Amino acid sequence: MPLPVVSKLLAGHSRIIMTVYYTKLTPAVMKEKMTEANKLLDDKSQESVRTFLKDAEMRQIKCKMAYHDGQSIEAALVNRNPLGWENRHHGLCLAGGNTVRSDEAKTVAGCWNGGELLQDSIIPKLRVYNQVAHGFENCVRCRWFITDARYLPALNAHLNFMSYKAHEAANLAVQLEGEIEVMDELKYEAECKGKPFTQHNELQALQRRYEKQLVEADEYTKDWISTFGLIRRIIEIEQDRTESDTTNKLVAVGSVSDIKVGFVETDSELLQLSLLCDDAEFYPDILDDVKKTPTIEQRTQSLSRFMMRKGYMPYLLMLDKDQQLIAANAMMRQMALQANPTDKLDGYKQVASYLELGQFLQDSTLLDLGINALEHSINAPVHGISIKSLGSNVVKGDSLNAG
Repeated sequence: MPLPVVSKLLAGHSRIIMTVYYTKLTPAVMKEKMTEANKLLDDKSQESVRTFLKDAEMRQIKCKMAYHDGQSIEAALVNRNPLGWENRHHGLCLAGGNTVRSDEAKTVAGCWNGGELLQDSIIPKLRVYNQVAHGFENCVRCRWFITDARYLPALNAHLNFMSYKAHEAANLAVQLEGEIEVMDELKYEAECKGKPFTQHNELQALQRRYEKQLVEADEYTKDWISTFGLIRRIIEIEQDRTESDTTNKLVAVGSVSDIKVGFVETDSELLQLSLLCDDAEFYPDILDDVKKTPTIEQRTQSLSRFMMRKGYMPYLLMLDKDQQLIAANAMMRQMALQANPTDKLDGYKQVASYLELGQFLQDSTLLDLGINALEHSINAPVHGISIKSLGSNVVKGDSLNAG
C-alpha cells in the first residue's frame, strides 16, 4: 500500500476510496445484468471455486488464487473436503467458519489460530499461531481465507468499508487529541500559577479514549492494507495470464487494460457514504456491518437537507432504515448515471459536488431527476403526501443550512 495513501487515511482528514471497475461496462448495463442474474452468477461462482479447489493441483491453486499463507492453505486442502469450507461474500473460508475454540487448537483450523505465527517449528503440528487479528471472522487477515477474481468487486466493497471505519476512528482520535491539548494547556497554566489542577480525571479519561481510537484506526488500516494485498495479488494473476489461458477470465471481452484501478482522495462525506450504501445493497454481509454504523442515517440526513433547501419534502426521513437505503440508492444512481453514463465513480463524484456546493439551487435538473427516481422507488405520493408538498412553506435559497 502506498505510504502517502496510508498517511492521509491515518491523519483523519482525507477520505480514501478505491475503485476497481471495467471501463467497457457501463453502470446501466451492470445494474441490468446484476438484477437479472445476480443470484445465478453468485451460486455458480461459489460452486466453481469449490470445484477448482477440490480438483486442482496445489501448483495450479497457488498460481490462480489469492491468500496470505501458502503453507496454511496447503494444510487446509490436504483432505479436499468441500463440506468443510464456508462461502463468504469476498472469498472462501477453508476452516468452515469455525469460531468455537477446540481443545486441539493446534491441529483444528479456526479463527483462534488463523493469525500470525507465534512459534515456528519444522513439524507443522507444533507450530503455534495467534488468533485472527482484530476479532474473529476477520477473514481478510486470516491464513485460512482464499479468494480469486470472481470476488474482486466484493473485495473492493470491503476495502472501502474498512477505509470508512479507519477514517472515522482516526478522525475521532484527532478530535480527542485537540481536547487533550486544551486540557494540557490548562494544566500548564495552573502549574505556572502555583494552583492545583483539578481536572486530572477528565484528562485521564480523554487520554484513554484517545488511545483506544488510535488502536482502532491502526487495526482498521491493517484490515484495509490486507484487503488491498489480496486485490493486488488477483490483478497480478490476471496480468500474468497467457493469451491461451481463458479459464474463468476476468475480462471476457477486451484486455486487462480494461480493468481500471485507482485511489481517490476526497473530503466529500456524501460521496463515501453513497458508495458504501450502493455496495451494501448488493452484498448482505456488508449490509449487516453497515447497519451497525450511522452510514445510512448520515446519508439520509444529508440528502434530506438538500431536498428541503429546494422545497422538497424530506420523505426519506419517514422511511425505515432498509427503505432509506433502497430509495436513496435509486436517487443517487439515477443522478450519477445522468452525470456520467460510462464512469460510475466519476458520476457519483459529480453528483456529490453538485449537491454539496449548492449548484442545485441554480439548476435543479439533476436533482429533479433524482427525485423522480426516488418517487418511483417508494411509490410516492403515499397517504396523500407528495415529496413536493413543502412548496413555498420552506425557506428558499441558502437561508437553510446545508450542513
